[in-house]
Amino acid sequence: LQIAADSAREMVAQLNAILEYAAIAHGELALRRQPMDVADLLEHLAVDWRGPAEQKGLSFTIARMAGMPEIINGDESRLRHVLTTLLDNAVKFTSRGEITLGAEAAEGGIRFLVSDTGIGVPADKMEAIFQPFEQSDDSNTRHYGGAGLGLAIARRLVELMGGTLWADSSQEVGSTFHITLREVVCD
Repeated sequence: LQIAADSAREMVAQLNAILEYAAIAHGELALRRQPMDVADLLEHLAVDWRGPAEQKGLSFTIARMAGMPEIINGDESRLRHVLTTLLDNAVKFTSRGEITLGAEAAEGGIRFLVSDTGIGVPADKMEAIFQPFEQSDDSNTRHYGGAGLGLAIARRLVELMGGTLWADSSQEVGSTFHITLREVVCD
């Protein structure tokens, strides 16, 4: 019964990802712009992800970096969705070491990062991981699951928010995913 329940949850998650991607592709996704507390957002994400990281023996750190703005304008639920996707991948693809969630001031806005000491992404696959239904390696699909939509949706959401999403990675060393949002700083 547990296997059936887990499989059903995974199928629902994949169907939701496909529906969300379709809504984004057809321009049917509306973004809200309202003030949000950056430290509060980071803390809530830490509460959600520290447990899963520690269950795998990973340390989880929040890095509030130089000049991190206190309040920004944006769609908090969509930004939380993007950061959750990145954190989920960090936990999924890291078997030892640490995961860091951070934020800092960036020119005209804010930069968020999710860093891990996981398997990394080969340089020749870096752009492919942001394409729908793609993963860095077919064996990852079998081993880790997923439809290969998470990063494609995350990048498109960040673009709709007027930002950019990219990654630096080294195989067997880890990855850092960066989100830069411009013109969102309130304070």
